[in-house]
Amino acid sequence: MPLLTFYFELHQPFRLQPETEKFLWEERNRQVFQKVAEKCYLPATRMFTGIIKENPQFKITFSMSGTFLEQAQLYKPEVIAALQELYDAGKEGNQVEYLEETYYHSLVSLFEDAQKQEFRDQVSLHRQKMKEIFGLKPTSFRNTELMYNNDIANVVADMGFKAILCEQRADMYRSAEGKAISPNAVFRAKGRRFSARDLLVIPRNRQLSDDVAFRFGSGQLSAEQYAQYIAQVDGEVVMLGYDYEHIGEHLWVETGIFDFWPSLARILRRYPNVVMANPTEIAERFKDADCPVADIHPLSTSSWADIERNTQGWLGSPTQYRLFRDIELMEPDAQKAGGAFLAKWRHLTTSDHLYYLHEGKGADHTVHDYFNPYGAIAAATYVLTRNIDQLKMAIHTFNIR
Repeated sequence: MPLLTFYFELHQPFRLQPETEKFLWEERNRQVFQKVAEKCYLPATRMFTGIIKENPQFKITFSMSGTFLEQAQLYKPEVIAALQELYDAGKEGNQVEYLEETYYHSLVSLFEDAQKQEFRDQVSLHRQKMKEIFGLKPTSFRNTELMYNNDIANVVADMGFKAILCEQRADMYRSAEGKAISPNAVFRAKGRRFSARDLLVIPRNRQLSDDVAFRFGSGQLSAEQYAQYIAQVDGEVVMLGYDYEHIGEHLWVETGIFDFWPSLARILRRYPNVVMANPTEIAERFKDADCPVADIHPLSTSSWADIERNTQGWLGSPTQYRLFRDIELMEPDAQKAGGAFLAKWRHLTTSDHLYYLHEGKGADHTVHDYFNPYGAIAAATYVLTRNIDQLKMAIHTFNIR
């Protein structure tokens, strides 16, 4: 009997201005958010509110970056209202869970600081935003790009979370003794502190998740077929994760995607062996269970990206790694300057800026290229480099004064 979790990621970065002395690209950020809000955020959220009301067994999990929520407040407040209505609709039956993450959808969990203070600070900022908007304190965590390693798990456990999401990777599914582990197992974190063992690790089933993104769009997947695939899962938990934008933005309304999800919710009622549960509920169910240990060394951090499920999408080229290190080394001066300088520096930590610089091939490169607002890797590199240099100089000058 698999426990089933549907999880969606909602994120929009504040893109950097390519041409002028301004730091953020206000016009483009507003344009993109308002377009996606009309095609996805508003109709999809209202669709799920209806599904929640009509299907008491249906449950859903959202993770929303702080920059997404901030842009919603600035550019389309109706999105905030729709998300509040969704949460309220599922509150009585614990049908909706909102997760914690870093405010800036950032790469700061990869900083060398052993205490990961900036990571903790950005999680705290996100927590403040979630309390401000929804009046809640999330109890499960999703790191940027599903990045996971033992050090990250230790800090997340130390902050008191019950569960963390990650990506399936082949090297997780064989024990230290060489025994095979179920492909839909849940894990416990490995860590220096005992409390880390209390953190449940829930991997995303990539194949079933990608079925919707790639097979539904080509007309090869129906809600009936998808429900059958889910019901046939052999294991404890199947966590299915998607970019929210696949509903309406990547898969247009003409594809039938807005019919797929209500149909799937109704069809799943026929499968009593499929029990829906959100991450914190799963953590409670497995609190005393004997689970395998997820052991991912910091030098081999996992993520959803690319075939190897590693960090190559953000740090794979010498240019990406150098710029990442430049941003990281600015932290002490940015903290000292504080205020607007610190906020600007935190915007630079957003993962998207380095994602635009990825030099992959084939389909992998196509995905990165699709999200690049500057049209070419060279242009994205110039924009990021220029903004790093200018902010570094401005902070240095301010601190001297």
